Amino acid sequence: MNLETAQALVRSLVGRLKLRAGFWRLPKARLSDDEVLALKLLSGSETQAMAVETTNVEHVNVSPKDPGTTAESTATRIEIDHSVLKNDGPLEKEIRLCIDFGTAMSKACATLATDTAIIPLRLDLAVGENNPWLVPSSLYIGGAGGVSNTHRIYFGAAAERQHSSEIHSGSGGSRMRFDNLKWMLSEQEPHSDLYRIRLPAEMDPTGLLTYGDALLIYLAWLTDHACICLKDRQDNTNENGALFSGSARAIRRRFAIPCFESAEDIKLYGKKRAEWAKSVLEETMAYAQVIADTFQDRWLELTVEDALPVLQEVRRSLDIEELKENILAVNPDIREPLAAGASQFAEHVEQEGEVRQRRRLLVVDAGAGTTDFALFEVVTAQGRDIGYSLVTPSVRMCREAGNSVDRILREIIVKKCRINKSRLSDQELQYANIDLDSQLRQIKENVFDDRKATFNLRPGIAGELDIEEVEQHEGYKELGKKLFELRKEIMQQVVQDESPHPGAHTKQPVDVLLTGGSSVLPVFRRLAEGKIEEKGWEFEFRPVGGEWIDYLVTQHEQDIVEQYPQLAVAIGGAAPWWRNEIPNKPKMILPTPSGGAYIPPIYKGE
Repeated sequence: MNLETAQALVRSLVGRLKLRAGFWRLPKARLSDDEVLALKLLSGSETQAMAVETTNVEHVNVSPKDPGTTAESTATRIEIDHSVLKNDGPLEKEIRLCIDFGTAMSKACATLATDTAIIPLRLDLAVGENNPWLVPSSLYIGGAGGVSNTHRIYFGAAAERQHSSEIHSGSGGSRMRFDNLKWMLSEQEPHSDLYRIRLPAEMDPTGLLTYGDALLIYLAWLTDHACICLKDRQDNTNENGALFSGSARAIRRRFAIPCFESAEDIKLYGKKRAEWAKSVLEETMAYAQVIADTFQDRWLELTVEDALPVLQEVRRSLDIEELKENILAVNPDIREPLAAGASQFAEHVEQEGEVRQRRRLLVVDAGAGTTDFALFEVVTAQGRDIGYSLVTPSVRMCREAGNSVDRILREIIVKKCRINKSRLSDQELQYANIDLDSQLRQIKENVFDDRKATFNLRPGIAGELDIEEVEQHEGYKELGKKLFELRKEIMQQVVQDESPHPGAHTKQPVDVLLTGGSSVLPVFRRLAEGKIEEKGWEFEFRPVGGEWIDYLVTQHEQDIVEQYPQLAVAIGGAAPWWRNEIPNKPKMILPTPSGGAYIPPIYKGE
């Protein structure tokens, strides 16, 4: 590493510092290998450019392959671990794992035999990050030069750090990080073979990996770290009594999936896409456990050349139906807003001294790629369990979500900083766009948390973004209108043509549960406010949260309350009773005047 490169890296590092409460802080508080090397070089503790010595990390130098050679010709032979086929995991009724593979962030949770016996998984125990519950859905393949000469694969926050350091050191060139891996499920043609579609050269300098490979290797990494957390909880609990029996790596699992069949966008092909996406995730989740077991001690040194032969051999040699039978839950897929709603069903219904006989719960799961809606009715009756049902016309999916806000921020920044051909050369423009895309998540977080965000982009572009600029942008206003219109349309569908009977209470509260990473943004929070008048009824929306978690698990996981909106899907998706499933209703049950007909509630099955 030369002096100029080291200075560029440190300038980038300084640009990421934030002043809070009188102290300079580094968001995420992690440095890449190249950044540490730059600091050592400038401080005089390193006198020559050499790889950083880090504990438990070995950088293997792999020379670029000649055209026509295969991955096998440069790969280290790795024995595939088939232990999951022993079928030695606990019974599904004993414990289930739910993996919420998100567009921006991924999470996982397990639940024991009762709704409230949740085991949220602190993925940071496995990957060493600040946020204990969330890992970025990101993958980056190191390019030639510096410590990245191995075509090493980086995952999660490590992918973000390494990509950023390569961009600002100049070694990354026009390289791109693969963010939003889930994107392929909503953007590729239904029934596409993802293993026949190559990653762009900007993402994969080896030219070897396909979209299917990228999806499989990322989910294997995520699966492995969820299993590490489960094994840790199992070992620590077994001292005082078994948490669950059997192998923690063979726990039956479910996965969350968007409501593709209820998509607003006709281009998504609704039912066809839903069937295809379910099939893709079922196979990938099953294969992922074998890959996870095989690579469990290799993630910090894994290269494309070593990984690809294993991915191909696993898919070629294993019986996928047998594998799915051994590792997946009986009904493994769960729609995201339904899972989020299920996380709330253990909520105490007594509020402010009043027990309501019938509640309405509108779930709005606002992620990065999609916003999903579902309306539930929750009923209490003396001496009976809580009953609930799903009002099926309310289940909707739209693609106006967190990424929509990203596009608005990007448009503002590009215009404000004049990131265009009139100011920059073609190469500079390419660098600026790639760097901007890599920083958008952090810029968004800063501008909505602190009302202002500052940023530095290569090559030498400094800028600032205020919350007022965002809120006054026509695209942001239009996003809010679209979301409100969809909420109104849902209420129209669930009421249908039923007008109030004389004497009926026309004012009806609707509790709104906001979940997903984008639910903290004001444009989505407003969906839990205001009123809608429809067919003579007045529906008043009010927010509810996951306060019940604080009551249930304060002894060991109190800080989960802060992350509940992001974890709700994983928590509900692991519920023990799922698919004795929620009864469906074609419309909402509305009150009748005193003495009117009584409609009995539907109760949860045992």
